[in-house]
Amino acid sequence: MKSKKSALLLSFTSLLICFAMLVGSTFAWFTDTATTGVNQIVSGNLKVDIIGETGEDHLDALKFTKADATTDTGAEAQILWEPGCRYLTQGFRIANKGNLALKWKAQVNKGTTATNDGGYDLLDVIDFYLVKNDINDEGTPLDEFTGNLTAGAKTSDVYYIKGVMDKDAGNNYQNLTLDGITITVYATQDTVEYDSFDDQYDKDATYLTYPAGVTTESFPESVDYSTWTGSSATAPATAAYVDNNGAVKYVADLTDAIEAGATTVYLKADATVNLNMSSQTNRTPALTKDLTVYANGADMQYGEIAMSYNADANNPNNSRNENVTLKVYDAKNIRIFGQSPADGVTQNVILENCTYEGAGINKIPADGIFYLSDKTGTINLTMNNCKVSGSNQGVYKACDGDVIVTNSSFEGCAAGMKISHKGAGTCNVTVKDTTFNSCGWDTDVTGKAWLKNDSSAIKCKTEKGTMTLILENVTITNMVGSNSIVAATGVTVQATNVTVDGQAWPATSGGNPDPEPGDEP
Repeated sequence: MKSKKSALLLSFTSLLICFAMLVGSTFAWFTDTATTGVNQIVSGNLKVDIIGETGEDHLDALKFTKADATTDTGAEAQILWEPGCRYLTQGFRIANKGNLALKWKAQVNKGTTATNDGGYDLLDVIDFYLVKNDINDEGTPLDEFTGNLTAGAKTSDVYYIKGVMDKDAGNNYQNLTLDGITITVYATQDTVEYDSFDDQYDKDATYLTYPAGVTTESFPESVDYSTWTGSSATAPATAAYVDNNGAVKYVADLTDAIEAGATTVYLKADATVNLNMSSQTNRTPALTKDLTVYANGADMQYGEIAMSYNADANNPNNSRNENVTLKVYDAKNIRIFGQSPADGVTQNVILENCTYEGAGINKIPADGIFYLSDKTGTINLTMNNCKVSGSNQGVYKACDGDVIVTNSSFEGCAAGMKISHKGAGTCNVTVKDTTFNSCGWDTDVTGKAWLKNDSSAIKCKTEKGTMTLILENVTITNMVGSNSIVAATGVTVQATNVTVDGQAWPATSGGNPDPEPGDEP
């Protein structure tokens, strides 16, 4: 009996020892590994070239030509520009010498031009068009044309650049020169190749646009600029332009370029651009002549391009009396700001591939991509492939003139678009192939009743003029508040394929007009 007890005690002790060993140790699991290869990863090659009409060699320059003639003053005579004349360049083709499909556009470079004592520039009165095959065609405005080429040594049809001098150009444009005209072709990815999901991954690809001889690396690290106090300093160059003698100039910011008289400005790709180097505010001088900005993805830091102002200490020229056109391509966090022009004056704003990423409704910054107050004159706004988010009012306009928004998006805005027409004329608003997500506002904010009152994706009203709202392929989702689209009494509505949270929106007029005061922030 005693031996049995000893055996049981020994067995129990052995179990305790085994248990203790298990607690203090790790388990050994069955394991194994396997390795397989993947196919080679190869990046594509995007390469474009300008070649001759009949050959395959690179074309160094384009020259304007004259029609055949039999007199001494015919084809061999010097090319002289005069009001109403039309000149074509020699023919050329675009070649895709890479292995990726591409889309392309062309830009005329100044060559060598000179202004006269009054500051008149010959290029200010010459419009350029791209003509395909038939030289008698009117052609397409050069800045509106986009071509496409598949991969693998594919070439385009024959093209010509046509220059047309304004018939109304007066004596101020005599005795000016325009020599050595060239073009630059800009190419980027096209929606052709497929990844594992679709062929849309590069739909937002943008062009890198510089004048001849300029690269991202050529922007100097130190240039002079004048501070608002009148002192001077140095900073990295973020903007370039071509002066009247055909020379490239580098400056610290867009304001410097405008103050130097530039009408076409190229920003350094993906640069951070500060607009307050020459003034106290993050705003350019009010424009008194046409301006085109190729931003190349540069971040404007919510800086404002000023369209028009009455003359004051900061803007000595009454820009409200000037007919001007502003074009901005591929800019981040850009804002267009100002008053409407004077009666009888028309100003145009074109925004292409631009963004405004605000901090959120009732936060700073949240002002939106476009704000032009006042009811005089005419402002025409065109936006294509633009994105606006986190804004109190993404777009606001009050005067006569058309608003055209296509292929764009608005997200997290109290009012995506508010067109409060106060002019006596016409305002037509067209929104096409555009989305609005999480727009609206339902919270009372002291001193900012308009945030809640304007809550909508799109809000349109007219006081004494006429307004038409045209909607086509518009999608509204996740609305905040009860208003999606507000078309006040007097607004004619035309709607095709408009949905709000998956439901068809009825094309009706009416709704609550904006309260006054508090109509504008």
